[in-house]
Amino acid sequence: MRLTPQQIRNQTFKKTVFGGYAPNEVEEFLAAVETTVSDLISETENLRGVIENLNMRISRLEQEREEVKKLKEQAKAEAEDILLSAQEQYRELKRQIDDERRRLEDEVEIEISRKKDELYQFELIKNGFKRRLKHLLEEFSAIVDSLDREQEFRKLRSVIDFAEKDYIPDEPVSIPELLQSTRYRFVHSIFEKEEDEDA
Repeated sequence: MRLTPQQIRNQTFKKTVFGGYAPNEVEEFLAAVETTVSDLISETENLRGVIENLNMRISRLEQEREEVKKLKEQAKAEAEDILLSAQEQYRELKRQIDDERRRLEDEVEIEISRKKDELYQFELIKNGFKRRLKHLLEEFSAIVDSLDREQEFRKLRSVIDFAEKDYIPDEPVSIPELLQSTRYRFVHSIFEKEEDEDA
């Protein structure tokens, strides 16, 4: 049976005629027990309040710990999602860069091939021009040679005509002397004509 301080204070004992306890000592002891029990009850109530506060704090801490745990798990999940998203974006970006690089390489290859074809066509055109130019130069050279021969022939014909017309030697002369004399007279006559024209 649980005793209260009031029950201890109101507790009475039967008194015997012989060998009983001294009432004063019993009452003093009961008063001391009452005080002790009252203090213990008060301390117990205080401790119960402290325990309740501690339990409330523990409950609150556990709740906070659960919230922190949930936040940690949520942050971990979000971090994993962000990492997965970043990896996916990296793979997509790498794929786009690789596609763009291959496209540029193909364009460069096509442009190089086109330039090679153009260079080959230019070489063909240049070689054709060179052959045509060579042919034209040969024809021009042949024409010049022909004109030179024709001019020489005309000059010689003029010398011969001039010699036959204006020069009659007094005595027989050799062919070289005839040509030399005729050439001198022909050139001299040309200079005379040029002087007359200048005058």
